[in-house]
Amino acid sequence: MITLVNHSGFLNNEILTNKLIDSLTIIYNSNYKREKYNNEFWISFTDLLSKKLMELNNNIMIYQKNKNKNPKYIILNKSIQLWFKICIKHNIRLSLSFSKVEHNVYCYSKQIKQIKNFIRFLYAPRCLDYNNLFINEDYSRFLIMHTINN
Repeated sequence: MITLVNHSGFLNNEILTNKLIDSLTIIYNSNYKREKYNNEFWISFTDLLSKKLMELNNNIMIYQKNKNKNPKYIILNKSIQLWFKICIKHNIRLSLSFSKVEHNVYCYSKQIKQIKNFIRFLYAPRCLDYNNLFINEDYSRFLIMHTINN
């Protein structure tokens, strides 16, 4: 069990680098063709990214001290802000579950002033299609199909 926890911490430390911010910045600043990267792709991409960022957020909250001075925490917050900008750019509909609210809040990302971090959320923000449904829980199948088709 300790090995698994240490390995998970190692992987999270490998992810939280400036390369993540650079990659998300490139994704945000690029204009991808809608034929190749449709709205379904962006909903799935931002949903996957949200889940991973929340996992990293929880890892830092549980195992790290001095969060505001921690370079990994600073990178995480910048990554969350870039994730949110990508959501706004593609007008992603979000399902937000706040820790002090009993039900989920559904809204378009453009309706939210900003999301700087995930501290107020009980669960990772979920990205929805226009019918308030999660596109696909089997992300591996979606990503493989998208890669093969393009």
